[in-house]
Amino acid sequence: MKLHQCFIYSQYFVILITVAFFIFIGESLGWQEIILIGTLALIFFGPKRLPELARKVGKTIADLKRAGQEFRRAWEQEIELEEREREFFKKAFDENLIMAEEKYAVKLEDTIQSQEVDKKLVSRSVGDSNFISDKALDNSAQSSMSSEDNSEIKPDVQPENRKQYWL
Repeated sequence: MKLHQCFIYSQYFVILITVAFFIFIGESLGWQEIILIGTLALIFFGPKRLPELARKVGKTIADLKRAGQEFRRAWEQEIELEEREREFFKKAFDENLIMAEEKYAVKLEDTIQSQEVDKKLVSRSVGDSNFISDKALDNSAQSSMSSEDNSEIKPDVQPENRKQYWL
């Protein structure tokens, strides 16, 4: 074997070792194992078929890497689509929730205001009836003192014409 041929075979051997390193990504195999695989490939396939085998292995590795990258890209796109869909529905749900909160807050405010108005009317009507009772008592006291006026004392507001508000 000539020196030139040994140099060519050593280059192929280095290429094969590099390819084997990229196949296994160097995580699970050490350099000793990669050298052993290269030596066995040189013994089994011979120096004539080794360059052809190295090219095929290199193309196969490149195809596998491309397929892995395409799979990763497709996977990431699907995840991104799912995240967008989730965000869309979450945003729609949040908007509906905000609208519902505003709607019920307005209804609650209206209910509270109407109850406050009802309380004021009830307290006013109770206060008016007390005022009428006091006025009626004062009038009756004055009429009993004066013997001239024996007529009935009539309140200003008749009870049947007044609305009653109860809590």
